[in-house]
Amino acid sequence: MIPAFSFKDLLPNHVMLKLMPQIRRGQGWAETAHCYNRLLEQGLRVTPHGTMAEEKLCYNVVVATIDFMCFASEPYDEHVQAPDELSTELQDVVARLVSIKFAPVVKKLAQAYILQRRDKEIRAILGLYTTPTSPQRLAKDEKFGRLFGRNGDLHGCLEALKSTDKPDFLFLEKSLNFSKSHRTIYETLSRTPRKVCVFFNIASDGNH
Repeated sequence: MIPAFSFKDLLPNHVMLKLMPQIRRGQGWAETAHCYNRLLEQGLRVTPHGTMAEEKLCYNVVVATIDFMCFASEPYDEHVQAPDELSTELQDVVARLVSIKFAPVVKKLAQAYILQRRDKEIRAILGLYTTPTSPQRLAKDEKFGRLFGRNGDLHGCLEALKSTDKPDFLFLEKSLNFSKSHRTIYETLSRTPRKVCVFFNIASDGNH
């Protein structure tokens, strides 16, 4: 379903982003989560330190994966469990995201999620699908260890999602396509307490 990014010299090419898996009729959540696991494996060649196109593609792969995790995890929490097959796939997605290969990308993206006020949701998802059994199961997989490393950096990812540092607006604009014309708004949001932003969002929604 997902060809290698290097197939026929398509890397780097943002047309590949259109091939990211979507939930479709007749295709379940677990199957789609499995596709995202394969997508991350294919994305290993794409580093955030390569060309501009490679960097953007790398971040977009991880952004798309985290967005999928938010949708797939919405009905579940510590009290309502996902079906076993889906839960296993989501655990594998998280293990890849916090691996030594992708944790630096997640930590860099954390500033955007904090700015969007989505950091708490993503921290909850990473915590929910990191269980004592998932590292043990994946540690037995030689391919996983070879590709992603044996030890991830869940703690580092969670801490980055709590950071109070000023966002790197050049990174947000260059790699994530944040609008330069809106930088003043983003800078204001980065200095505004969360409670004030939540109130502002509620008030704005009420005006529509």
